[in-house]
Amino acid sequence: MKNTEAPKNTKKTSRNFSPKLSNLEVSMSYEGLSLKAKKQQSLEELKRQYAR
Repeated sequence: MKNTEAPKNTKKTSRNFSPKLSNLEVSMSYEGLSLKAKKQQSLEELKRQYAR
C-alpha cells in the first residue's frame, strides 16, 4: 500500500466581506443602533463648536 497525499493548495484565498450600506443600516436599526450622519458645517459653526 502506498501513502499518497493529496496535492496541497498553498495559494491562500481570502474574501473580505463588506455588506451593502443599506442592509447594514436596516440590520443595525433592529438592534437599536444607527450610523452617524455626516452633515456639512460652515466654518463659523465649527469655530463656535471648538472655541475655548
